[in-house]
Amino acid sequence: TSEKLIVSLNHSEIKVTEARFDRETKAFYLQVGSELVDPHDISIFTPRFDHLNKTVSFEAEVEGKLPQAILQQFEFQYGSDTKINLSAEISDYSDFDNSDLQANIRQLTVSQEDLRDFIRIGPPLFESPVQLWSLGDISLQMQARGKLRNFRYNGDVRTEQGDITLSGIGRIRNMFQQMEFEGPVYAENMQVAQIIGEGPGVGNATLRANAKVLIKKDAGVTVTSDGSVESLIYKGYYYHDLSYNGTYSGNNVTVNIQSNTERSRMDLNGDVTFGEGMRFIVNGNIDRLELKPFLMMADWKNPYISLQIDGDVAGATIDEMTGTLVVDNVSLVDSNFIYNPGAIYLQALADSVGRGKKLQLMSSFLEAEMQGDYYFSTLGKEIKQALHPHLPSVINLPQKSEHEKGINNFQFNVLLKNTEDISYAFSLPFYNVEQATIAGRVQMTDNGFIQLNAHVPRLMVGNSDLRETKADLQSALSSDMKVNVNTYLVQNNGFVNARLQSVATDDSLRNVLSYDLRQSSTNSTGEIILTAGFQRDADANLAADIRVHPTTILFNNKQVKFNDATIAYRKDHIAINNFGLREQDMLLLGIDGVASKSEADNVRIYFNNTELENILSAFNVSNLAGSINGDIYIRQALDNPLIRTEDLRIENITVNNDSIGTLKLEGNWDNLYSGLDLNAYLTHKGVRNLDIQGFIPTGDNSLHPLDVKFKIEEFNLNALQPLTVDVFSELSGKLNSNIRITGKLSEPVTEGWLGIDNGVMKVAYTNVTYYVSDTIEVNRDNVGL
Repeated sequence: TSEKLIVSLNHSEIKVTEARFDRETKAFYLQVGSELVDPHDISIFTPRFDHLNKTVSFEAEVEGKLPQAILQQFEFQYGSDTKINLSAEISDYSDFDNSDLQANIRQLTVSQEDLRDFIRIGPPLFESPVQLWSLGDISLQMQARGKLRNFRYNGDVRTEQGDITLSGIGRIRNMFQQMEFEGPVYAENMQVAQIIGEGPGVGNATLRANAKVLIKKDAGVTVTSDGSVESLIYKGYYYHDLSYNGTYSGNNVTVNIQSNTERSRMDLNGDVTFGEGMRFIVNGNIDRLELKPFLMMADWKNPYISLQIDGDVAGATIDEMTGTLVVDNVSLVDSNFIYNPGAIYLQALADSVGRGKKLQLMSSFLEAEMQGDYYFSTLGKEIKQALHPHLPSVINLPQKSEHEKGINNFQFNVLLKNTEDISYAFSLPFYNVEQATIAGRVQMTDNGFIQLNAHVPRLMVGNSDLRETKADLQSALSSDMKVNVNTYLVQNNGFVNARLQSVATDDSLRNVLSYDLRQSSTNSTGEIILTAGFQRDADANLAADIRVHPTTILFNNKQVKFNDATIAYRKDHIAINNFGLREQDMLLLGIDGVASKSEADNVRIYFNNTELENILSAFNVSNLAGSINGDIYIRQALDNPLIRTEDLRIENITVNNDSIGTLKLEGNWDNLYSGLDLNAYLTHKGVRNLDIQGFIPTGDNSLHPLDVKFKIEEFNLNALQPLTVDVFSELSGKLNSNIRITGKLSEPVTEGWLGIDNGVMKVAYTNVTYYVSDTIEVNRDNVGL
């Protein structure tokens, strides 16, 4: 028997309050504790504790009859974050691995840093996965019973990101050098975004799985799991019953994912290896996957996709990847289309014949090939460095960036096929009609050489039909950067040929735009010359000084001259000086002033007998003429513009040489309500047959709603025919209406009526003629006769 025994070693001190031992019965009792134990003092006896750097305090009460021992109470604290309160029993401490044991962990709280250090008592090089580290402080309650080499456990784990319930079988061998835990795991409402980051868009999740965790000295951590995601929020959408099984070991992750729900039906396999040798393997089927949280175009309603995928690529780095990827049986479906593009093939080949690597893509809408020494990890930076000397202020590089010799040296070819179907499916504003080619070369190893040549025989952009477009780009460190474009815009009654020549050097840009417009009633040729010099201001904002050079163009055999004008662009400030068009020294159109966010600055646009027909011809609108006169003033043009007009009018408007009158436009900014008071009316022989009056809110802080009235009396529909020539080849009759539009610009409410007398409408494409004489009632709920 002993009382109050004190053991001291360097900074550590252990107090034995009471100790008893009966040599005959081998019964014992021990009450021991310490307010300070330095782990470095423990490392004198074993190097396994060398890395621990926080002080330890504990209290313990142990009794039993050897070799049996009962730990009645054990309280342990490591630093300020880790605390343990438990009791335990072992039947034979002399055979630790095979002895019966039981433990009750009433409280265990540990920080991630301390957890990593405790695990390193076994495998010294262990590093906690990022996902484990993101769980934050862990609190555990657990009971265990069995043998150290095979025991059952159950408990609850509370983390900063959610709670986990677990049970199963554990195995600890070779003095904690190998630890294994296997059994069911239930995680409820885990905050996944806090674990893997918000970028992927995964929200809270509940999952149930059978998991196995193996921690082995010199072998790291291996985790296998087989279970299901019972609920998951992804980008605001709810998913459920997503089954999976997978393995994480070292640098390798394998997984199988299956789902059979309304939103997703799939069976996918993946195998990803990181480290010195990377490999990505994926194969399986997606029978249905709702696209809403992944990809949505403006016109889509409820899109979904189905496909088969089979891919295997590997390489030391992302630049050295070789392998194949095949996406087949692709079907993209929405309420108004079904798009089946067929198979898409991607192949990456290593350099085998001294010509460099090769990357090939093949599909029904696009074929592409790249061959040579290409390195995607540096390509963007190298191209930026090659173009920077020509426009250093526009193509900005970090101040400390040094020019490095490039390593990219490759050529590429692209064949763009008809894209009408894919453009329709993805609501693109254009589609390619005939096969287009793009070819080029990138040589960053020597002269920073970039060359691109494109030929697009026919491209539809909206209703614009572009033909025989050719574009060339060439740039090198030893010469200028040059861009040449030549295209034809084909119209119903003619064409426009436009040619652009651009040269960039030493922070300056020279553009020469030549054109040739040929229409049934309009002919125009000429060129416009723009030069610009770029710089950065004291705050590193881009600035530009632009000059519109004096040139002369021919418009229906009339000479129209551009003024020698300048445009000075600075951040939030654009100064326009002397921009104008003249005919025989008479100013037709002028623009002067300053566009900024200040109410003190304004831009003035003024017209002097400017021919409406000349402006509309650029939009392929003919047989509509008139003279524009008056002024438009725009204050704080770069921030909620304030607009007013002075004597703005279109005089002597004619349609097919028939006069319909003069349109007067009065617009004044209302400072009180932040909007435009509008008064527009068409008069012909003293009669108003078109009247538009009201208020249009244009500022974000407008206090008055939209309120505009349209009143039309005996208006000849033939006046609209030039504007609707693509729809109606013949349009006549009389139009009367009284309509009021209120509400918001984003949600207007229309009420009133519209009547057509003796209307004749001949549809251009079908040549079907409709005769209309009726009144249409319009209200906020419906439109009806």
